[in-house]
Amino acid sequence: MIADEGEADLDTQVAGAVAPRAAVKFVVSETPSTAASAGIDLSALYIVDNNIAAVLSESYGACEAGLGTTGNAFYNALWEQAAAQGITVLVSTGDNGSAGCDDPNKVDFASGGLAINGISSTPFNVAVGGTDFSYTTASPFSVYWSATNGGTSGTLSAKSYIPESTWNDSCALAGISGCTAAIINANSTSFVDLVAGSGGPSSIYAKPAWQSGVTGMPNDSKRDTPDVSLFASNGQNNSFYIVCQKDATKTNSCDLNSPFTNFQGVGGTSASVQAFAGIMALINQSQATVQNPAPRQGNANYILYKLYKQNATGICTSNAASVSASGCIFYDAVTGNISVACKGGTANCSNTSTAANQYGVLVSGGVPAWKATPGYDLATGLGTVNVANLASAWSTAGLTATTTTITASPSGTLAHGSNANFTVHVAAAAGSPSGQVSLIATPAGSAQTGIGPFTLSSGTATFNTNMLPGGTAYNVVAHYSGDGTFAQSDSAPVLVTVSKESSKTMVGLVTFDFATGAITSTAAHAAAYGSPYIMRIDVSNAASVLCTDNLKNGTVPPIDTIPCPTGNVAVTDNGAPLNDFINTNIG
Repeated sequence: MIADEGEADLDTQVAGAVAPRAAVKFVVSETPSTAASAGIDLSALYIVDNNIAAVLSESYGACEAGLGTTGNAFYNALWEQAAAQGITVLVSTGDNGSAGCDDPNKVDFASGGLAINGISSTPFNVAVGGTDFSYTTASPFSVYWSATNGGTSGTLSAKSYIPESTWNDSCALAGISGCTAAIINANSTSFVDLVAGSGGPSSIYAKPAWQSGVTGMPNDSKRDTPDVSLFASNGQNNSFYIVCQKDATKTNSCDLNSPFTNFQGVGGTSASVQAFAGIMALINQSQATVQNPAPRQGNANYILYKLYKQNATGICTSNAASVSASGCIFYDAVTGNISVACKGGTANCSNTSTAANQYGVLVSGGVPAWKATPGYDLATGLGTVNVANLASAWSTAGLTATTTTITASPSGTLAHGSNANFTVHVAAAAGSPSGQVSLIATPAGSAQTGIGPFTLSSGTATFNTNMLPGGTAYNVVAHYSGDGTFAQSDSAPVLVTVSKESSKTMVGLVTFDFATGAITSTAAHAAAYGSPYIMRIDVSNAASVLCTDNLKNGTVPPIDTIPCPTGNVAVTDNGAPLNDFINTNIG
């Protein structure tokens, strides 16, 4: 795990390297001191609510069990809304192997048992795991790498596809007896024995329909992760990703012709998920047509799993033979595991002794959890992909075309915040499409607003919403997100006009204890002269309800249910400018 600045550099640079012509939008939100929401959650909300991209990737994680009912409901609802708008959400499974509730930054062994990342476990996102390059005596490092075109930096160049195994830095890779006290104690500060690509079954979500009928899929009735994997090694086989964080280099340089000492070597599923985000941008590009120049895929698992089930000859065992196999869509890693070290006597540990200095590996059914096997497995999912072949095969999944229409819409002028009624119908030549629809509103001169999701019943969704943004005669389009049988589609736009609503502006001070820095009030109206404070300005609707109240109150799902105000506020002192706050913006 790396700090937030390094994480941001990794995420943007890896995604941009895979899809160099894609627009990479990096959304940053400060974690507020007065609302119970992390900055990454606010960024994700902004991306989805404003519908700003076709692909959303996130490389943070949180223990599914630790998120609780509210936390899991938040991510489930947010990724559901994203998918309904056609946004492909990709989330890393994590870097703590099969121990999703143990922190690889703090300890070298697990004590919380088998667990997974709850941000990546919903049925509405693609969960991306990690692999590593696999070299054998018969096919050593030199078979796949050439030093003849490395340039002045002495770097190597890959000759071909390189066979893959699980990414696992821990002693558990060696098997049941791999993690001894001597190894754990020797690594007590490096924490390497809790580092591996993550995966496993969800404890709360049922198995989605698109995971049924897949060779190797566990018969566990659970949503299983990962869905797919990509290279994620952080250097175990002297292979890793490079990124540049200029203020961290020895020479303050990011020159690719300079020695690698000017760059940072990184890995983990933080890298593999961003690489897959770049792949999804390439998939979108490959599917563009004159009629649809900017296609979206929504929940890509519909296509990924369907292609896997339909293309037996496109699934190649990831070994030396795959190097010359031209038709591979998926590379199936069949060696290694993602088990990690565990403290003896703790949940799912192979060593049941509770005595001091006793260690083992995480197991399920007496074997390391989780092992790579032929077909789908909880270590690497469907495996990794051949990007060119995946793009070529994408349109062959055989989804039935659909037509989406808005058959009822608001008439006349609506007041902002009032309910508007819609009926959206999705039709196909045969059958009744299932799944969800969303509304995409595009006011002139403003960001788009995504509204939904709304569930189809017999191909129709009838609903009302108070989330339409203000604006005059702007377009609202209904988007159908598709399912495993029927393809996505968009309706023709309808015009709506939404006038302003009344608002209230409230001013308060966030005050602090001068000695400790602890917050003493979030809405004070007085403070001692010279004491530290933050002026806070809230804009609510006429009923004094803030759009962020649901986030603060922990309701389920904790997502805004009234529109947020936008624009600027001006702060004055009896009509004169208050120069201490010349750039106050509403947020």
